[in-house]
Amino acid sequence: MIKYIGLDAHSSTCTFNVTDERGREADNTTIESNGRLLVKYLRGIEGVKKLTFEECELSNWLYEILRPEVDELIVCNPVANGDYKKKKTEKMEESRQEYGKEIVRCSKGFKEIKYLKSIPGIGSIQAAKIVSQVIDPERFSSKYKYYSYCGLVRHKRISDGRDMGVKRFGEIGY
Repeated sequence: MIKYIGLDAHSSTCTFNVTDERGREADNTTIESNGRLLVKYLRGIEGVKKLTFEECELSNWLYEILRPEVDELIVCNPVANGDYKKKKTEKMEESRQEYGKEIVRCSKGFKEIKYLKSIPGIGSIQAAKIVSQVIDPERFSSKYKYYSYCGLVRHKRISDGRDMGVKRFGEIGY
C-alpha cells in the first residue's frame, strides 16, 4: 500500500502527516528534529513511502538522511507554491464575485429580500441565505425566535469565563 507523507520541518520539531492511497489520514505525528528519530519514524511506516517537504534551511540535511528511507522524495519550492496559491485565490475571488452577482440578479423581485436588506449589516447574500433557509417566517412562535434563527440577535460570547465581546451573525454585511 502506498503511503503519502508530508513533512513540515522546523528547527526544533518536525510534523509528519501520513495519508494512505485512498486519501485517509493514517497518522499525524510531531517529533523532535533529530536525524535518528526522523529515520526511526519513517522506518516504522510500512508500504511504499512517498515523502514531500518544502525547501527550507533544513532541506539539504533532511534530503541526505531521509532519501535512503523512502521510495520517492520530493522537495518542493515554497515560492512556486505561493504563486500557485495566489492564482488559485484570485480565481476563487472571481468565482465568489460572479456568484454574488448571480445571487443579486436572482433575488430581484423578492420583497422579503428587499425588506431584509433594509436592516443594517444585511446585504444581498445574507438576505438571500435567510430567505432560502427560513422559507416561511410564520413557522416561528414569535418574532424574537425568528430574529434569533436568522442571526439578527446579538449574543454575548464567553469562553472560559472571560467575556469575548458581542457578536451578531449578520455583522459581515454580505
